Amino acid sequence: MLIKTAGIFLLVLLLPIITIAQRYSSERGYEVTGLENASVVGKSCLYGLVACAVGFIICKLSISKDEKGVDKTSNWFFLGLGCFFVAFLFFLPLLSWVEFAVVNLLTLGLAIVVIGSIGILIYGWLKG
Repeated sequence: MLIKTAGIFLLVLLLPIITIAQRYSSERGYEVTGLENASVVGKSCLYGLVACAVGFIICKLSISKDEKGVDKTSNWFFLGLGCFFVAFLFFLPLLSWVEFAVVNLLTLGLAIVVIGSIGILIYGWLKG
């Protein structure tokens, strides 16, 4: 009886998730932009790391203290923030691969849970 109840509970719990997932069937980010080769992603990440390092150095050098000990920033600080934004753009191909992997793992996990709950339900009916 407990196994049958657990199977029904899991199915009732998962039905809203499945219907919401099917309702919003928009394209994923990696379907729009496509997945790049590993060499392209590697070069892009290398450029992104260089842009992050340059942005960090610019931001660090543009902050100084005045006579009262308060931090002052110069206009160069915004150039450093711009470098961080450019670095974010370079990391987009890696982000599309991460999204691809996460979506596939979540879909696989949901399928395993649904199949398992149906199996528990059938086992409960057979043991009856």
